[in-house]
Amino acid sequence: MNAKQEPCAVRNLLDKHPDGLGQVLLQAAGAVGKFACDPFFTMLDCTDDLIRMLGMDQSDFEQMNFQISGLIHPDDLPYVVQETQKAALTGEPFTMQHRLCRRGGEDLWVSVRGVFVPEKYQERYPVMYLICSDITALVDANRRLELEAKRYKAFTELLRECFFEFDAPTRQISFFGTGAERWQKYGVVDPHGINRQIFYQQMEAAHGKVDTEMRMMMPNGSSRWFHIAAREVRDHNGLLQRIIGTFRDIQLEKDSEQTREMHERQLRERAERDAVTGLFNRAATEKLVNLILSGAHGRCACMELDIDNFKSINDTCGHLFGDCVLRGVADVLRSSCRSRDVAGRIGGDEMFLLLSNLPEDFHLEERMRQILEKVQRLQDQWEESCPISVSIGAAIPGADDNSFQKIYQRVDRALYRAKSGGKNRYVMEEGANVYSGSCEEDA
Repeated sequence: MNAKQEPCAVRNLLDKHPDGLGQVLLQAAGAVGKFACDPFFTMLDCTDDLIRMLGMDQSDFEQMNFQISGLIHPDDLPYVVQETQKAALTGEPFTMQHRLCRRGGEDLWVSVRGVFVPEKYQERYPVMYLICSDITALVDANRRLELEAKRYKAFTELLRECFFEFDAPTRQISFFGTGAERWQKYGVVDPHGINRQIFYQQMEAAHGKVDTEMRMMMPNGSSRWFHIAAREVRDHNGLLQRIIGTFRDIQLEKDSEQTREMHERQLRERAERDAVTGLFNRAATEKLVNLILSGAHGRCACMELDIDNFKSINDTCGHLFGDCVLRGVADVLRSSCRSRDVAGRIGGDEMFLLLSNLPEDFHLEERMRQILEKVQRLQDQWEESCPISVSIGAAIPGADDNSFQKIYQRVDRALYRAKSGGKNRYVMEEGANVYSGSCEEDA
């Protein structure tokens, strides 16, 4: 057919060209067609393979007047027009991928390789040969892979994990998933090798199977917590080839854990503390005293304090003022002990003090006189005229005084003697000896 003829009936293109281009096309993979680069992509000739690919016959093409543009997917038609016109201007071979509409409405993805020949259709339109390969299965497979990749990405984002693979022979590491770009930048291959060194030590210690939490250095000098799981992959000779694993940023979990622990600690402290004075309550005081006296505690001293005439203070000045007095005496006790000592409120106006691991030159009587004096000075800070004082009963625990109840019996007996002796004074038991005094006597 020459370029002046109208499109022919559909025939086998190779039958018309037993030599030359026909022989070349015979070796080509896919279906072959000869088309005019006109607005309708008029088909001039084609092979039987192209007819079968489109699921059509000769009558179908005749009804379409051999205008193939109607078979190109509407969404892809502008792209096909652009690519063919651009190639027609240069005369260079070209490739493209697009969809065709088969009989029945099915989409067919084709890979097209095209070449222009020195012919003209209707003396104005360039003529091209197109070799079409059905790549529908490949496109579907790629789409499935793309979908799987999206699902994989979604899973990793939900898990907040970053996957990595370390190539032992090349010493290269690759990251995939959430935060991969960030890890690729500094991850375990940080500038100073600190994280990498720690990681290798973990792998070696765990015999190639790591499932642990690590604190890793960041480029700005800060650190973050990560959960790391990794496994070694060795070849048949036992040589290390790969280390594969996951990173998961657990800093927020750690922060939440620390916040929770702090909250729990605060709740425990509140449960152990007296609401008015802030000292330990009776239950916590007994527990701590039992713990200290039942263990190796060194030299200790225990005191029980009772606010003198506390009922009268409440009746005369009111309960709010009475609470102020309680807090004032509690402050005096706190200032008289160290962090390892125990100060608690064990009753309405009764307080308990245990001093542990005392030095040999410690003078308990001097400490009790200081407490008496500090309590007396409390009234100077209030306008109320009520005198404020305490009585103290004290004892040095012996070998048998290994519980709160046992030592309490002794300090309570000493306190009773102090109260009976005129109040605002102390009485101390040390073995069979009893000592007493007041802050006025010290002066």
